[in-house]
Amino acid sequence: MALPLMILGLLRDKPLSGYDVYREFHKVTRFFWSADQSQIYRTLHEMRRRGWVTVQGIKQTKNPTKKRYHITREGKHELNRWLRRPPSTAPARFAWLGRLFFAKHLSPDEYRTLLERLRDGWRDELNTLEARVLNPDLLDAARAQQRRWNALPNRRYHPRLRSETLPISGAVG
Repeated sequence: MALPLMILGLLRDKPLSGYDVYREFHKVTRFFWSADQSQIYRTLHEMRRRGWVTVQGIKQTKNPTKKRYHITREGKHELNRWLRRPPSTAPARFAWLGRLFFAKHLSPDEYRTLLERLRDGWRDELNTLEARVLNPDLLDAARAQQRRWNALPNRRYHPRLRSETLPISGAVG
């Protein structure tokens, strides 16, 4: 049930097309949630059925009519109700914790390497969050730097270089 409510949160800021919802969703929630494009569209359809969003057709010259979704009064009410409810304490799944638990089967050097990679990955995620909160323009620059970094050969073999030059990276798995 959280997916439609998070989409309502995005639409509360501004009306978006289905594809824009998908893009914004991944930009904003990639640290704690995932949904594929078909899930987003199915959810938007269900939200429309419930009266939480309306759809505005926008004619385009070369493409089919674009659907722009707007949050309704009922949608705002549902979002506010969800935001004010006590948070769920349902257990979360973190594959990296399972990996850490079973790392006892590694040599001490391999275990240290795993911990360093986890630390570097979380540091990168924190930098991404800080960049987004403090200056959204920095996030675009950081993504460009990440693309340049990914193009470098042998980047995985230079953990010191990585931590000194790379402020942003993907999640640790």
